[in-house]
Amino acid sequence: ALSLVSTVEEKVWYHKCPSRGKSCNNTRLVEQGGCTIWYNEMKFLRDVEAHLDITIPEVAADLKVEQNEFDGKVTYGQRKKPATNSVYTNHVQQLATTVRDLSSLENQAQSSFLRLR
Repeated sequence: ALSLVSTVEEKVWYHKCPSRGKSCNNTRLVEQGGCTIWYNEMKFLRDVEAHLDITIPEVAADLKVEQNEFDGKVTYGQRKKPATNSVYTNHVQQLATTVRDLSSLENQAQSSFLRLR
């Protein structure tokens, strides 16, 4: 993937108005009662780099992108290194039965809905 990341903050729409942007022209910041925020793409890039524990390379002028260890291997939400001393240790195992039950209930509810038609 290739991302264009601005080095300066950008003022973007962030509608909190009742119309959710339809015919809205309130360019004041949200904290001033408006519908815009300052969007800091460099901060988000740093957050992603911290999450993956790498520095994402910049593309050169020739637009050639070098492959790295993550090409084709990153799944959304995964970390490169497992968290240690986490309060979520064994959390997945603790919730497995509940998630299985919820999955079954969801399947039953969808099947029931389809039979109503």
